[in-house]
Amino acid sequence: MMMWKDHKQMTGTAVAKAGFTLMELIVYIAIAGIVAVLAGQAFSDSTKMRVRTESMIEANEASGEVAQLMRRDLSFIGAKNAKNVAGAAAGVAGAAGAAGAGGDNDAFTSYSEVYMDPEGGDSSSYTLTKGAPYDAITMRRLRYNDDGSYGSIEEITWRVNEKNLVRSCRTMQGTPDESCPGENGSTVTIATGVENFKIEEALPRTDGEVVHINMLPAADESNDFRFVSRFGDGNFSPVETDPVGGGPIVTLRGFSTNFDRHTGRYEDNPENMKLNQVFLAEANNAEGSWQTLCKSVDLHADSAYEVSFSMPDNGENVSRMFCPGRDHMSVGFRYMENGDEVPFLKDFLFFPPTGAGDDLGVRKMRFVPSKDAEKVCLAFTFVSFSPITAAGSVRFENVKLKRVSTSAFEFNETGTVASNIKKYVKALRVTFKKLVNGNGAINSFVIPIPSNGTAD
Repeated sequence: MMMWKDHKQMTGTAVAKAGFTLMELIVYIAIAGIVAVLAGQAFSDSTKMRVRTESMIEANEASGEVAQLMRRDLSFIGAKNAKNVAGAAAGVAGAAGAAGAGGDNDAFTSYSEVYMDPEGGDSSSYTLTKGAPYDAITMRRLRYNDDGSYGSIEEITWRVNEKNLVRSCRTMQGTPDESCPGENGSTVTIATGVENFKIEEALPRTDGEVVHINMLPAADESNDFRFVSRFGDGNFSPVETDPVGGGPIVTLRGFSTNFDRHTGRYEDNPENMKLNQVFLAEANNAEGSWQTLCKSVDLHADSAYEVSFSMPDNGENVSRMFCPGRDHMSVGFRYMENGDEVPFLKDFLFFPPTGAGDDLGVRKMRFVPSKDAEKVCLAFTFVSFSPITAAGSVRFENVKLKRVSTSAFEFNETGTVASNIKKYVKALRVTFKKLVNGNGAINSFVIPIPSNGTAD
């Protein structure tokens, strides 16, 4: 009897322990509910984050595409000189005279129709209209054929219409193409959901806010300098410097050309293109390579610098027949060790004087390095395709590098500059924001416009 009773008690206890009480079941359900809610919230947050991230990526990609297209359009504002192939462009109405030598194929024409209103005092090649929150810009330029000859004069407008960024193009004169017809032109929607589209003009500073030390070519107030030619490596060919030992004005001549007179073709293979490059050095008669003679400097991140020089012209130099978009002149920095470009310091493009007798004053290019650049030399690079330009010469005066107390550009953030000084605007800052599913990021970029206006 005792054994049976003990067995019954043990069995009952085991059964009781194997089940759940009502309280335990309620607690379990409550915990499971909380876990489900937290898991659902985490999944929802993760989904929202993913959608938000994807939307921002899509918006940034669209902004990048807009920036690339705008750079391609706006960087050619004011391009006005074109090669005249066998006199084909000579009969175009409004041509402002041709200059050149060596036959019809070497004639170049300058077109004044790219100016907005020269009779009204506006010799720039753009009109900026301010609005809130959208600006609009209309610009004029030449379109070139593949051989660098005149194609047409185009007028292009960028504006926002009901949150759609649109680009309009019409051919003012010359031969229209499919993307830019004549008469009423064509309009294409570039981006939708545009939240912000602002354009600001930049002017070179003239207030003299420069630290009183010349970094290059010497740490004194001397105006003498020297150019040293690079050759013997890569595709670099020697160029003549006069005087060799330097002085207050140095002339470069004997440029290589990438045009074959026998075949009438341009060299289009970068591996075969001939380049000329000279480096800034202190004036002296020392012999050596550009690496041993160039004056190197260290540029520091977030400090502002200014490259400045003048290009006096006697009005008889054929180098002013420079063809924008094909011929190339630029100034920038190269590592003294190997001559490679500094990847985060892009070259500044510039043009020779394009009007007879013009001495255009001081050219100023300002920049702020994003990183430190150690032991770099200031270099001028030339790539000539026009046989006329290559046969000419360019003169430089007062070439200097200075550290300045202001940023790379001073932008007009409140309005537009006066019509009579618009021709001196050499850069535009564009701020663009596109929304995707309510998300987006502001994309701001600066576009140099070196050919705008008469002061090229």
